[in-house]
Amino acid sequence: MHFQPSSSMGASSPDPLYGQDIASHLSEAECTAFMLAHQENHRAAKDLVNFLQSNDPAAQMPESKRQKLLQICQEIVENREYLLHSLAKETPVGRKTDLHMTMPLSGHHQTVAKLHRLSLQSVVNALVENAKELLAPHLTSMRRALDELQEACRELPSPAVMASSSHAEQFISQFANLKSEDMKAPQLGSTLQYASKLEGRVRETAKLVHQLVSLDHGLKLRRAGDSPGTKANRDLWHKALQALKDAHLPAAAAHLSALSRLASSAPAPATVHLLGHTRDEHDA
Repeated sequence: MHFQPSSSMGASSPDPLYGQDIASHLSEAECTAFMLAHQENHRAAKDLVNFLQSNDPAAQMPESKRQKLLQICQEIVENREYLLHSLAKETPVGRKTDLHMTMPLSGHHQTVAKLHRLSLQSVVNALVENAKELLAPHLTSMRRALDELQEACRELPSPAVMASSSHAEQFISQFANLKSEDMKAPQLGSTLQYASKLEGRVRETAKLVHQLVSLDHGLKLRRAGDSPGTKANRDLWHKALQALKDAHLPAAAAHLSALSRLASSAPAPATVHLLGHTRDEHDA
C-alpha cells in the first residue's frame, strides 16, 4: 500500500524516490521530529475542520470553496497510510501485527509531513483572504469616523489626543495587514463586534467634541476677565475635555449636559448666566 498525496496538495503521482527512501530509515531524532510534525499537522487540520463547520463570519463563503478547503483538511485528519505501510513492512509472515513495533520511517514520510503543512497553510491563507474581504468595509467606515473625529478636534483651543482615536488607529493598523500565526484560522466574530462598538465610540466622541467647541464659544470661556462663575464653567469644560481624552464618554456627556443647561438658561444676549447669578457682559 503506497501513500499518494492528494491532488489538492499539488502532487498527483507517487514519490519517485519512494522505494529508495524506504530502504534508508530515519534516525531516532528524525523520527521524533517527524512524529511531532505529524501531530501538529493533525491537530491543526482538526481545528480547521471545526472552524470551517462553525458559524464564524470568516468561515462563511461559497459552498464549493468551503467544501474544497474542508476536503484538504479532512484528508490530513484521516490519513493513516504511513502507519499501515510501515506496519505491513515490519510484520513477519504468519504473525499477527504488533501495534507497538518500531515503524520504519523514511524520507518519504518527511516529504508527506511537509506536503501536509503546505496544504494547511494554503487553507489558512484562503481563510485570511476571506477575512480581509469581510473586514474591508468595517475598516473603511472606521477610517471615515476617525477623519470626522480628527477634524472636530482641530476646532479645540489646543491640540488634544483622544483615546478613542488612538484605539481606532491601532485597530486599523492591526487588521489592515491581517495575518495568521501558528496555522490558526482568523476568527472574526468578536473582532467584528468590537469594530462596530469602537466605530460607535469614535463617532460619539466626535459628536461630543463638536458640542464642546460650541459651548466654549457659547459661554465665552476664552474672554478676558475671570468671574467666579466663568472660572467654574471653564473648569467643568476642561473636565469634559479630559473625560473625552480618556474615552470616558458617559462622564463627558454629563459634564457637557450641565454646561448646555447653563448656556440655554442665559436670560438675555447681553448677559451671561454663571452658575447661579447673572453678570452684565460689559462687567466681565
